[in-house]
Amino acid sequence: MKKGVILGLGIFAIGLLIIILYGLVQGFNDIVGAMDLITGLATGLIMVGLIVLFVSVLIEQQHGKREMKERIKKEDLEP
Repeated sequence: MKKGVILGLGIFAIGLLIIILYGLVQGFNDIVGAMDLITGLATGLIMVGLIVLFVSVLIEQQHGKREMKERIKKEDLEP
């Protein structure tokens, strides 16, 4: 069951990303047509880097919250 959930979530995320990127390309068609290849590649890399950065920070925060809750529970149980 867990593999199916991960696979479904992955496919959903990829589909959502494709729809968002397609909308951006269609919405900014004039801008994309005016940019040269190097500028477009650099902009794409910057966007991907920002997304990875935000996701990794969110994951770290959630992991820190979970550890803090475990530590508080252990401290409260000790006399």
